[in-house]
Amino acid sequence: MTCCSIFFKESLPIKVIDSEIYESPPTLLIGTIDKFATLPWRVEAINAYDPEKFDNFLPPDLIIQDELHLISGPLGSIAGMYEIIINAITEKVVNGKIIKAKIIGSTATISRANMQIQNLYGRSCHIFPPQANKLEDSFFAEEDNNPNVFGRKYVGIFTPSSNSLEVTLAQILSTLNLAGGYLKEYSEENLKVYDPYWTNLIYFNSIRELMKGSSLIDGDANESIRNKWFRKGIMTTFLGDTKKYKNLRRKFDNDITELTSRVDSSQIPRQLEILGLQANEKENLSACLATNMIQVGIDIGRLSLMTIVGQPKTTSEYIQASSRVGRESEKPGVVFTQLSHTKLRDRSHYEKFVSYHQNLYKFVEPTSVTSHSDPVRKRCLHAIVIFLVRFWSKNHRDIPLLPDKDLMKRVKEYISSHVNQSDRENFEEVKKTEDEIDYIFSRWASNTPETYGSMGTSVTKTTKSVLMKPSGSEKNPEGNPFETPTSMRNVDRECAARIVTSEN
Repeated sequence: MTCCSIFFKESLPIKVIDSEIYESPPTLLIGTIDKFATLPWRVEAINAYDPEKFDNFLPPDLIIQDELHLISGPLGSIAGMYEIIINAITEKVVNGKIIKAKIIGSTATISRANMQIQNLYGRSCHIFPPQANKLEDSFFAEEDNNPNVFGRKYVGIFTPSSNSLEVTLAQILSTLNLAGGYLKEYSEENLKVYDPYWTNLIYFNSIRELMKGSSLIDGDANESIRNKWFRKGIMTTFLGDTKKYKNLRRKFDNDITELTSRVDSSQIPRQLEILGLQANEKENLSACLATNMIQVGIDIGRLSLMTIVGQPKTTSEYIQASSRVGRESEKPGVVFTQLSHTKLRDRSHYEKFVSYHQNLYKFVEPTSVTSHSDPVRKRCLHAIVIFLVRFWSKNHRDIPLLPDKDLMKRVKEYISSHVNQSDRENFEEVKKTEDEIDYIFSRWASNTPETYGSMGTSVTKTTKSVLMKPSGSEKNPEGNPFETPTSMRNVDRECAARIVTSEN
């Protein structure tokens, strides 16, 4: 990997290249949870946490996990298994006592935090701040009784008489689009009044629904706008001077962007920059189509209008998504939620709309983390075993020699202890984990690998037998390698379809 560096007289000592970070460990390390999956693969990453390699080296003693509620489901289960690695590299012995790193988890939407943290980290937790004595003061927010100060308003839209949800959505989007023009026209173009509601942030629950919504805007929504012009008399024959009433003839016109996983990551900063442009600036937007990608990290103060298409799957997702608008007190947020009359869950939310929003945080669902279940063990327990062997024995850093009995015992006891701490109610998991570790070592012995393997394609070109190959890889190196994750997310194989013709 090559890097072009520019050094200024008073530049900050920031490094972004992995190899440079491993060579000289920084004081503060910022990264994503996916990077944990690379630790068993890269010997330089293992060496970076070796206390004997650096003078006065101390392992990390503070871990800050932002948005803890997102570490759940399949990702949380895999992350919980890799926490064994993090425990190993952050432990230190002080006066004969093992001291672990302190973990701070930050989140605004979580339920049964004790259970999630126990399953994820194998530790008990203390919640800060503790429960307040006043309902009006939660430490982070205090209720303001000033009648002139407005909070975020939620509006539920339920149309059982409509035959098509798409037609209803087109009506909603066209109405809100025209409302921005009316607001600008009759506020004497006071930017502070109309700018917060000029850009509609439209939230979809899936990419499939978003694609339908995108086609809807290009077709039905603009047609609905023209129909409203006729009904309200906003035509050139009635208005006469079109320049004077140009704001009333607003429509969707190639001023829509998208914030989803389909957008290249390098383009996201530019998209956010455009989204922050005010209504009187060139390239400003009428709408932004988004999915759950915007739940966290998107903080654009000017946005105050949102349309949510369908009730999100969880209350935490609903809170996080709708919190993207109305983030400034002088720009109250308005959230329109279109609820489907064909879905019982949406109907139930509409019938209890007021009580639900009055107790929104009460309905946050507990998250699921099963970090020591059978599927997780089969997918990545061997990666944990291989890392601990390489980390605790310098003789095994570069060459995959079979560990001796003492090292095997140490690895087995260490992992079993962590499993016992994180899953105290299910004693069978410890026994299953120990059996799986025995199988891993027996397979290691029968494999007699010559190299550990590589995350890249070079592993497929060697004739040497390897211990690991990337999960989902179609290539089959020599030996009987473990399929080892290189990421904590998608590790499935890809398949390609081709058209075949039948002779019949």
